[in-house]
Amino acid sequence: MKAITAEPDESPDRFHACALRRMVILNHMANSGCVYFDNLVDGHPDLLNIVLLGHYIPLQEVYQKRLRFLEDEPLVAEVASQMSPYLQTRFPEKLYEKMFYRAAQHYLVNDRGEPENRMYLPVKAFVRHLSTELMGKGRISYAYLLKAIFAAYYNTLGKKYDASRNYWIFYQRHKENYDMKEIAGLLSPGDFDAVKYLFIVREPVQHFFSWMNRFVLRASHDTKLLFGRANSYLNRLRCGMGLMLQNKTGVSNDDVRVVRFEDVKQKHRGLMEAFCRWLGIEYDSILEETTVNGIQIYFPVAGKAGAVITGNDQSAVNKKDYSELLSEFDIVRLKIVFQQFSHAYRYACDVPDFRLFARPFREELFDYPFRFEQTLDEACAMAYAVGGAARGDEPRCGRLIRQLFSEYMDGYEDVEYYPLLAPEDI
Repeated sequence: MKAITAEPDESPDRFHACALRRMVILNHMANSGCVYFDNLVDGHPDLLNIVLLGHYIPLQEVYQKRLRFLEDEPLVAEVASQMSPYLQTRFPEKLYEKMFYRAAQHYLVNDRGEPENRMYLPVKAFVRHLSTELMGKGRISYAYLLKAIFAAYYNTLGKKYDASRNYWIFYQRHKENYDMKEIAGLLSPGDFDAVKYLFIVREPVQHFFSWMNRFVLRASHDTKLLFGRANSYLNRLRCGMGLMLQNKTGVSNDDVRVVRFEDVKQKHRGLMEAFCRWLGIEYDSILEETTVNGIQIYFPVAGKAGAVITGNDQSAVNKKDYSELLSEFDIVRLKIVFQQFSHAYRYACDVPDFRLFARPFREELFDYPFRFEQTLDEACAMAYAVGGAARGDEPRCGRLIRQLFSEYMDGYEDVEYYPLLAPEDI
């Protein structure tokens, strides 16, 4: 409580919520490099980043259900509670991880494969800085909530505010099939001088295979339960169709860019320079490293306990053997469905245009099951059984997927896609 009631600090080298006037929002296809990109921007002097914020804390939903009704001490206490994945704790780590998410628990590890616990902030300092931004403000807007959290976070880190810099809040919303109108409805015209949207995508067939391999085929029992619902699989496939990137939202092309995971990995310098030009900031060599709060971060290798890779490891973009989940016929059919997305974002696409197919032929394409269907149906049955469904009552995922593909091709209309942010040498 003493931290909450601390006197405001008006020092000019402190970050204040009211001074943060620009925001870029990052989203993804699921398993398309969002965490990697988030770690790359950490430490850039013009980018305020709280790694994985949208993954661990559903701020928008919590704001609408609870935070918008609170003010002063109750608001500070609740926001600090929501930020617990980023704060130090006196609980034994293993006990705490069973009760709450921890930001370094799964993704952010040191070179020995252990959670990088140095990233956590001291609780009292964070609450003190948060109270400076929230006390006496009454009920706050969603925009002000975001600004206050980022200001408090960077003040706790001891960073100095420089009025000459063009600071951007870099907010990883961490949603696949993200609808940009979702957050626009919570923002007022005067909240920000600029709001931009960035999406990181991946070659769609490899993306689907890699997601299946990681979260279904080789996943732990708990992970299979988490992702085992039919809509989870359908959402990943909708990403490959590029539905979230069709310019139907009313958001200007100037304010949206799409980056390819493969470019971030293989043409790193050129891509990050293009990213900086888009935001009107200078390139910095820190963008070549994966860090959190300036601490070097490594990535755990799926399915290999203790094994880690560096952020710039190329294994994720190397050619894969899909045969465990996909037949050659499956690959062709997926390429046909994903072709508009592939053309829009310059992925190789060697299949005929499905718009030229007669409807009976399109329907016949999906009369035959995919090789992965049995794997999906088994995982789906397990997840629904835990929820109390009787065996056989769960949706047949493969059938729903083929229906989704058929309906998409039947109803497809030509549409503009949001532009690719590409390195100059692409």
